[in-house]
Parts: sequence; structure tokens; C-alpha cells
Amino acid sequence: MALAFYVVFPLVFGFSTSVVPEGVLVMTDINRCLDFVLKLFFAFGIAFEIPIATVALVWTGATDLAALN
Repeated sequence: MALAFYVVFPLVFGFSTSVVPEGVLVMTDINRCLDFVLKLFFAFGIAFEIPIATVALVWTGATDLAALN
């Protein structure tokens, strides 16, 4: 989530404000912004937990390395 907060959000918000046509004000809806932020937090959190879950499954014997190939 730190990667999303410190790297991805500045890039996304910077891009979204740079593509606004001249003379148009950016007026974000706080509910949609919060939904977007929470979805990205969960997506990045899950994506970075997959390797840990895989190692835990192999370590506990629920699966083996040959089954993962």
C-alpha cells in the first residue's frame, strides 16, 4: 500500500489533472476519489500478498513446487 500511496497515486493524479482541457476546473467528488483510493489500496495489497501466500502454502505442505509449474 505504501507503493500505491507514494508512487502510483502521484502519477495517476498528476496525469489526470494534466489531461484536463484548458479552462476546465478539476472538481473531484470526494466519494469517488475515496472509492478509487481504497480500490487501489486493496489491489496493491492483494498483489503483494500473493507471493507470501504461495510460500505459506508450500511451507505447510498444501501444495508443492511441481504443482505450481
